[in-house]
Amino acid sequence: REKHLQTGVVTTGNIPDATPAGFSAHVESRDSYDAILNQQIASNIDLYIGGGQKYFVEKAELLATNNVTYVTSLADVNNVSGRVMAALSNSNITGYLDTRIKLSDITRTTLERLENANGFITMIEGANIDSRSHGRDMDGMLTELIDFDNAIGYVMDYVDTHPDTLLIIS
Repeated sequence: REKHLQTGVVTTGNIPDATPAGFSAHVESRDSYDAILNQQIASNIDLYIGGGQKYFVEKAELLATNNVTYVTSLADVNNVSGRVMAALSNSNITGYLDTRIKLSDITRTTLERLENANGFITMIEGANIDSRSHGRDMDGMLTELIDFDNAIGYVMDYVDTHPDTLLIIS
């Protein structure tokens, strides 16, 4: 923030889930979704993308008070100005159907939205690799892993054309 960087927190999980919360909120329990989302809305982060539409049901006033535009479509992310919260599904962005939103598409949109002369920092999480593994869903986990690999490929291409970019994959 002090360097005037654009900031983003992106996940295929729910926006107020543990990993995004670790970058954007301070609460005692990772299960405190309402408190986490309230802090995320009030934060200075420019862009959130993920799932969790069901958590935004009673947040219209808080979103308006904090000048945050709430959208439910990836196509709308670059069509609005100012801070944006994009909840693209009711829960996790998953299901590995051909029509689902891919992490690589979300990643492309994120980089397009955040790129500017001052630079940006973003955390992008492929949350469903872990959740599919916990559920012993090998086919789902592999599909999510391939989607994550495609997203990394997109970012690596971005880094090739923007050599002053630091990429950390964890």
